[in-house]
Amino acid sequence: MKTHIINLLGRPALVPALLLFLFVARPAHAGRVDPRYIPPDAKWMIHLDVDTLVQSKTWSILSPRFHMMVNKRQFVIGMQPPLSTQGTNDNVKTVSQALGMRLPEDIHAMTLIGRSFDDNGVVLLIKATVDRDRLTGMAKLSPQYKSTQYRGFELDALGENTVCWAFLSPDVIVLAQTPEDVKQQIDFVSQTTQPTQSEASDVPLLQNAEQFQGASVFLYTTADGLQELQKQEQLSPILTPVKRFQACIGERDDDLVLRAVLNVDTDESARQVRGALEGIRALATLTASNGNNPKAQMVSDLASRATTSVSQKSVEVDWPVPLSTVETFIDTFLGHHHAHGAKTLTRPAPAPGVSD
Repeated sequence: MKTHIINLLGRPALVPALLLFLFVARPAHAGRVDPRYIPPDAKWMIHLDVDTLVQSKTWSILSPRFHMMVNKRQFVIGMQPPLSTQGTNDNVKTVSQALGMRLPEDIHAMTLIGRSFDDNGVVLLIKATVDRDRLTGMAKLSPQYKSTQYRGFELDALGENTVCWAFLSPDVIVLAQTPEDVKQQIDFVSQTTQPTQSEASDVPLLQNAEQFQGASVFLYTTADGLQELQKQEQLSPILTPVKRFQACIGERDDDLVLRAVLNVDTDESARQVRGALEGIRALATLTASNGNNPKAQMVSDLASRATTSVSQKSVEVDWPVPLSTVETFIDTFLGHHHAHGAKTLTRPAPAPGVSD
């Protein structure tokens, strides 16, 4: 699965565009999972509800720090730094004009869907308001541009072995590494009967998904998907009885919360899975107690916040993390220390040939 995502998103022109779509504040729209585009044979899915994410407190922490990384000029200490985003905004405006889109207002959701874990079978759905003529015209500037018709849909590509795409509807684009994967998605949406938003329970990946409403990031896998992944990656045997895995990341008050549900085959398996999770948490706490390592102590504090429960052959995990801790972790990762109050430090430009 890692290879899939890297190959699909690792295109030079695609990644910067997606980042520009995301890391700017924007108004709310509907970016929930749309079951009309989730094929019944999908084995895993990762969904990003961009509209919900950018309205969150987490976003207010991430967005200015992204601008800092793009500008590569400042270190930020504290909350709500006085950071200029003019350079990034200019880039967004330029891409917007080229594509005929209002960025980032016109991006609502992104969904990675996998029919397998091998080298094929992964598609990326982008729900957005797009000027199709402008986008197609820009693509045709490339001498490698190719276009074919399939079941009434126009299938576009920039040459051989590159990302290809098609419009499934005026506001839904499907991208994949191969034309075959795009065609499979077209075959599905061309069916006469498709589930509506109110029939999400008919899609295996989305069963019981209503309990995750309000979150911004979703991860679902089916039993078939877990079994295939188990064979390829040699996962722990504790995961063998897991029939479905669903997880989401959202907010509750001033916490960033990870919620997960693992459906298993027996009550005994549920107790064993929960026991393993509780054991991992205890080991994290024990590791921190054997020294004065601040990072280990942070891991211990975070692990102690997770709770697990068992109910009807399922294991539920609820793991709240204070947003203040998230901010401290991000600032530490970026290479500077958290301090009280907002403060901006100017960082000198790197020497030629030296990467950041």
